[in-house]
Amino acid sequence: MGFIKNRFTPKIAVVGGTTFDANKGAAYLRKRGIPCDAIGMNREPEETAAMYKHPKQIVQLFHEKVGSLQYTDIVIFCNSLSFIHDWKSVYPKRITELNQYYNELLQKVNIPNTAIIVADESTAKNISDLAGRQNLTASELNIFPSLDLIKEIENRNEEEQYHLVKAEIEKYISKGYTEIILACTHLDHPDFFNIAEVKIHQPGIMMLEEFIGLHRQIFS
Repeated sequence: MGFIKNRFTPKIAVVGGTTFDANKGAAYLRKRGIPCDAIGMNREPEETAAMYKHPKQIVQLFHEKVGSLQYTDIVIFCNSLSFIHDWKSVYPKRITELNQYYNELLQKVNIPNTAIIVADESTAKNISDLAGRQNLTASELNIFPSLDLIKEIENRNEEEQYHLVKAEIEKYISKGYTEIILACTHLDHPDFFNIAEVKIHQPGIMMLEEFIGLHRQIFS
């Protein structure tokens, strides 16, 4: 986890729907000098997708695995898990999650020309509901659940993961989309911001970068 300077240093947990995205988010922070623990709610994407049908069980499991422990900061590096509950109401001042980024993002993108790639139907519904609350036309959203892709990513090495997601992005470019939201943290990679043919939005990386900015001095 790295060296923690003093007893006032925050104890940070990065939580994912599976161990895969928890480890991915934690690795991103550690590479930038922020020690943290990685905690996955489940081992497999299918297990996680099924779990989202039972919100009360998720809240209980989250409390047992994360909330009941003495973490000063809990970073939810998972779009689906962020959307499934109002975590800030349960753990005030401890939670960093992705909902706030979508509140702004859906107002900025060109909705009809934006492809939104999600892990499962649960996230698709939650994004549609959010759009409706913002008086956007939810029927114009182009949301693509991609659980098979997410499952495949978990079984590949880093280079293969990158090329799988790059191919998925190119598929939507070929369909004429000018913006793409990677609404699953399994898909995130900083290099995708550099793709010239399309504007890529990665709320997961945006959230981590903001968190790093707020905590950099503590660990420097």
